[in-house]
Amino acid sequence: MRFTRPVANRSIWRSKPDVVRQKASEVKSDLDRLLNESTDALITVIGELESPQGSAGVGTKLGRTLASAVLSDDVALVRINADKGLEYSRDGARFENVASAGHIIHDRHGNEAPQRSRLRFVNSEVTDENGMTVVTGVRGESAFEAAVRGGYAESDEAFAAQLAAMPCYAHRPDGACTAGNFAVLDGAGNLLDSGAKPADFALAGHGHTAEYTAVLTAGGWSAGTPCEQTVSVAGMTAQTRGVVSVARDASDTAFIEASGALLRVAAQGEGTLTVRAHGARPAVDVPIVVLTV
Repeated sequence: MRFTRPVANRSIWRSKPDVVRQKASEVKSDLDRLLNESTDALITVIGELESPQGSAGVGTKLGRTLASAVLSDDVALVRINADKGLEYSRDGARFENVASAGHIIHDRHGNEAPQRSRLRFVNSEVTDENGMTVVTGVRGESAFEAAVRGGYAESDEAFAAQLAAMPCYAHRPDGACTAGNFAVLDGAGNLLDSGAKPADFALAGHGHTAEYTAVLTAGGWSAGTPCEQTVSVAGMTAQTRGVVSVARDASDTAFIEASGALLRVAAQGEGTLTVRAHGARPAVDVPIVVLTV
């Protein structure tokens, strides 16, 4: 607002010299005059402030007057939007909706939805009960109702009994299943446990790939060249064919001795393995690995 500027002649004091040479009565007269003029000016300002037009015109933040200012340290402006909802602004430029405290919405998985000034309900029945808006989800069609609509003519009890008696083609069998067994379908399409394992379908007399370990001792070789040594190997069979190699954890000395011995499998029995050395007889113990097929 703009106040009325006081009309007073204060030049009588502005032009006074530093050393007053007037009479005491003249100085008193000038002081009385200044006091009277200042009092009149203040009374005028106070009257303007007390008037509705004056107080409403006092300036505040954001260039607004007192009549339109928000008395808050945190909020600069408040307004009502097109949906008759309150919006506030902290800087006078960007407005946000006032968060709703009247509803909390969760989806069917229990996740809370964000607060919004607008809510939209789809495929619902809406009623007004005692000043409260009630939203009811639309009831879906049951399996029996769908069957009746499709031409089913029996009762709902018969429908439930027939539904319970239907074979569960896509379900696991009712009995206990053994891990590792093959699953089969019976003549009606029901899933069953065959009781058979992959090993049951191996060719007769054929052993699967297996790895065995043994140690050829330095003193276990037979006399002569080539020399042989027979060791016990649990699980070894006479039908399989084995290939011998030096074990990975063998020492460098054992590896060198085995390389010069030219080792190979000479014979296999039930739980036994015979290795033949066609080169020099190893002077140290040689750990070996036998791969059978």
